[in-house]
Amino acid sequence: MNNPKERKAIAAKTIKQKNNESEATSSKMITVNQQKAKSNKLWTNNDKKILLEGLKKYGTENVEAISKMLPNMSFEDIKWKIAEYSEMAEYLYEHELINNWMNCGMFEPGDSLIPEALLFIHLFEKHPSPSEAEGFNFRAIYNFLYRSSLGPVSYFDLSPKDRDLLCILLSRLERKIWPKCEKDIWEYVGNTYNKRHIKKVYPGKRVPGQLL
Repeated sequence: MNNPKERKAIAAKTIKQKNNESEATSSKMITVNQQKAKSNKLWTNNDKKILLEGLKKYGTENVEAISKMLPNMSFEDIKWKIAEYSEMAEYLYEHELINNWMNCGMFEPGDSLIPEALLFIHLFEKHPSPSEAEGFNFRAIYNFLYRSSLGPVSYFDLSPKDRDLLCILLSRLERKIWPKCEKDIWEYVGNTYNKRHIKKVYPGKRVPGQLL
């Protein structure tokens, strides 16, 4: 490694790799912009939400069924919008963290962004199949988390294997952020429950035996 020629060769190889990655990233974003240009129809925030509901219900392939939910949009407009979201999902998955999902410009300020972020991860990201992941179904887990962010769901919607994995990951997350963020978490939980008129939960007050 002390050989100047070797160091120079390694440095040149590193620069070349970075340039290739930069070109690939630019190419993907150009593709997204080209697709957006081909769909000239203006999508309102309500249209986007209806599209998400259609994707949740029918998946990405059944465009005909989704088009019935959006009679003001042409078949091609819907296909282009789905393709645009798919490209964006792939780009964000490869290059960014989940916060970028929540700041990618698809939703108006004030929207509840976490459910949509989880829905996009469930629908568009390239999860390994259960046969490739020792039987774990990551797509099903993200779908469960998405539905959980909207309201109460049954823990038994997941397979025993997926339940165990989710429980382990949530326990690790709890140990990592608790108690440093305890106050903020209880305030968030309390405000969320109070807004939904489910029951009164006072921030900072722990209920005996209650889990996060």
